[in-house]
Amino acid sequence: MTSYFGAWLNNQNSYGQKRFITAFTARLAMTKDNMESFFDIYPDGRLISIIRDPKNWYPSAIRHKPRICRDIRDGVDLWQKSARAILRNKERYGDRVCILTFEDLITRTKPVMHYLAEFLEIKFEDILLEPTFNKYPIRANTSFEAEKNGIIKSTLERYKTLTQEELEFIQSRSREIYGQVLNLAIRF
Repeated sequence: MTSYFGAWLNNQNSYGQKRFITAFTARLAMTKDNMESFFDIYPDGRLISIIRDPKNWYPSAIRHKPRICRDIRDGVDLWQKSARAILRNKERYGDRVCILTFEDLITRTKPVMHYLAEFLEIKFEDILLEPTFNKYPIRANTSFEAEKNGIIKSTLERYKTLTQEELEFIQSRSREIYGQVLNLAIRF
C-alpha cells in the first residue's frame, strides 16, 4: 500500500509521525481468515465496523454491485453475512473492534468522530467532521448522485425507492440479527 499511494502526486502520507494507517476494503472483515491475518500482522490494529439499516443499504448495494446483489434475496443474504461477521469479530477481538451505526455517523457526526478519536487515541481535529482524502474534501463514494462534497443525509432515505413488499421482506429477514448488532454498537 505504501508504494501504491506513494506514487500519487497529492499523497501527503509521508510527513510526520503516524499513529494509524487507515484503509477500506469492501467485505474484508466478513472472512474469518482475513481478520486473523489482520490482527496477527497488526496486533495493535483496530477494526471499525459500520452497520447500516438494511432497508437503506439494499438500494445502494443493488445499484453499486448488481452482479453481487442480483436480487433482493442475494442482497439480504449478503447483508446478513456481513452482520454475522460483525458479531463474530466483536466477540473474538473485543475492544479492538468498534461497531458504529451508519445512521449515527451521518446524523451525529461530531460525537461519533470524538468517540473515534478517543478509540484510536488520536487528537480530535475539525477535519474529522468531513469526508476527505489526503486532507482534501471529497464527494461520497455512492451509487446515487453525490449532491455535493461532504456528508449526504439523503442516504438515510434510500428505502423510499423500495416497494412496500421489498421493505417488508428486508425487515422480516434482517430484524433479529440487526437488533443483535445494534445491541453491541456504540450509540450516541
